[in-house]
Amino acid sequence: MHTSWEAISAISSMLGIALIALAAWIALGQLKESAAVRRLQSTLGFIEQLQSSPLRNTRRFLGRHQAEIKEILENEDWIDELNSFLHDRGRADGGPTSLSELRGSLATLEFIAVLSLSNNMPGHVERAYLAPTVIGYWPTVEPIAQAIRQNSGDPVYLQHLESLVRIAIDGSLYGRHVKRVKRRELRRLSVQAQISVSRRQQFTTENAIKSAT
Repeated sequence: MHTSWEAISAISSMLGIALIALAAWIALGQLKESAAVRRLQSTLGFIEQLQSSPLRNTRRFLGRHQAEIKEILENEDWIDELNSFLHDRGRADGGPTSLSELRGSLATLEFIAVLSLSNNMPGHVERAYLAPTVIGYWPTVEPIAQAIRQNSGDPVYLQHLESLVRIAIDGSLYGRHVKRVKRRELRRLSVQAQISVSRRQQFTTENAIKSAT
């Protein structure tokens, strides 16, 4: 009888372990399913943002007026001229009507690039859809980005977008070591951002000292 109770106890323990394992397996499956759903929702969100009317209108407008905008950016008072141009032509052509509105649209691209470089986007969507899209945007965006960087003293403006475009063009985005490449790019941009902040603080301090004297 003593042996029987030991056997029963052993069987109960095994059943308990099996039930715990089954519960863990079910919970893991639910977590994976939940993660997959969230990932799908995020992907659809990326695509929706890229296909949003304001962003598509901005791309169309910049492409249509690329030569005119490039000429404006060469002038010393390009900010006022560009704002005036956007106010007049953007309203008529369905594009951005101010530099502030234009920067808002470009910020969407930068945000998506940050997510991509942080490996928060499905690879197949990134390679088949996102890469060709940002490559198409960049030629019209780059002159504006360069002008804003020089004027604002912010060398990292839209740098994530530029970085994503670069690794897409050189093929690194499609290679075996794409995650390593992305980490390297993020480290580089982080260092640039730190240097930029340090220079701004130094510039502010120097101006404060000059004002005080």
